[in-house]
Amino acid sequence: MKIIVPKLLKPAAAGAGSPKFNNDKLVWLIPAALFAENGFPDTDDKGVRLQGNMILQAGAFAIPMYATASSKDYSAEAQGEDDAENFKLSFKANHPGDEIEATEFAANYLGEGFVVVFDKCRSNGTRKVLGSDCHPLKLKPGFKGNKDKTGFEFSFEQTTGSRSMHFEYAGSLITEESLVPSQASTAIEFLEGNVNLVKINVGTAASVAAITTVEKNTGDIVTLLGQDIDSAKAATLSSANIATATGVVVLLKDGVAWKSLEGSTISFSVFKTNTHTFLQETYRT
Repeated sequence: MKIIVPKLLKPAAAGAGSPKFNNDKLVWLIPAALFAENGFPDTDDKGVRLQGNMILQAGAFAIPMYATASSKDYSAEAQGEDDAENFKLSFKANHPGDEIEATEFAANYLGEGFVVVFDKCRSNGTRKVLGSDCHPLKLKPGFKGNKDKTGFEFSFEQTTGSRSMHFEYAGSLITEESLVPSQASTAIEFLEGNVNLVKINVGTAASVAAITTVEKNTGDIVTLLGQDIDSAKAATLSSANIATATGVVVLLKDGVAWKSLEGSTISFSVFKTNTHTFLQETYRT
């Protein structure tokens, strides 16, 4: 047994026992199956501080979840017989509403294991992490719709315990936004292994935007994000002439062109035929 000399003195900060997990920050959910081999970092010799960064498989990212602050409930309970003691972790939170995305999440991830990450409250702080790729928390979703409320209750519970409580993590968190590729305006590609978003590179001169490759399925939504501050150097995306177009055919609402200005986005629904890929505009900002 390694010797650890603790200092369990009264915390210097006033109100140290006040709620800390019940804040308005997002909860991040990482499917345990999406960690790369050896992608969950080891701890230091005291078993709490994670060393290094979490590494996920190509294209994977943490799922953001809003949870009502007052509903967040994390517990770590000691269990097991003599010489087999361990901790069993659980986390519960309410997600208000009945949006389709939350229903799809509940249906498709029922019983799947997750690593749960609490976002940090300070930019120089650490994140709390529950579970690991080897000891994840499994999702048990529920839903209530009555005169008092409409919303989901997402419960995450370990089925087998481990020697770990929550970890402290100072590394990077891979989010969908951090994975968004940045590409030249004249050869935009929505590739199969990438997220369905592409940032258009800041231009040095005006250009005609062209989407050349779409390796997505019919019904998928793909989005372009502009980054240009100077309108004179922004790329312009226009509707294609259906009669003469080949390959990827862009169909803009009312034929109104779109420019890749900073903060501007445009989304398309994908429709594929044997000869063409149609991108029909669904939304722009």
